[in-house]
Amino acid sequence: MGKLLIFYLLLFSQQAEAVCQLLGKIAARDGIAVFECSNYGKVYRKKGGLVSGWKVLEIDRFVKVQKDEATYYLRVGNIFDVDDVERVVSTGFERKDNTIRISKQLRDHLKGPGMYNLVMSAIADPVTDADGQMYGFFILSITPGSFLDQIGIKDGDTVTEIDGVRITSALSAMRLLQELKDKDDFTITVSSGGVTSLLKVIVP
Repeated sequence: MGKLLIFYLLLFSQQAEAVCQLLGKIAARDGIAVFECSNYGKVYRKKGGLVSGWKVLEIDRFVKVQKDEATYYLRVGNIFDVDDVERVVSTGFERKDNTIRISKQLRDHLKGPGMYNLVMSAIADPVTDADGQMYGFFILSITPGSFLDQIGIKDGDTVTEIDGVRITSALSAMRLLQELKDKDDFTITVSSGGVTSLLKVIVP
């Protein structure tokens, strides 16, 4: 009896830490989404299916899922906690005011295959001062549900600095992004309607 109780306690503790990742999809509303969850292995779901309590609402450009009336739009590679919707959101981060905590899995994804999705998730037009010197990127057409969208950057914002270093060219921006790959915290400086704010990103 004691061994059986220990087994159930272990099983419960594993379920409490269950994390899923969207591995792939067939881009049709009644298609199939492929998830991998830490203690369920690979899970295949069509529209209307459930992934450990998350209902799959739609499979199209994004995979739309819902739990406890909270809805998220997942891209391939997104990581999400299947048990605590308030603590971790679909892309492996939580935000409170201007502080964003992201998981190590998300950071590793963004520095690898996710970098392309990050760059392609918005239009970034260089902005220059009166002397013609570039000082950042004006952001437009942000993809809903993308990392930029979820950390709070909006269409019309200008990103001027990464980790306190001014963006002076497209090449410098890419270099600065690459340098973030092993950092446990960094900042993004954003100008919106003439007001400058600092987004602080932390990897616990």
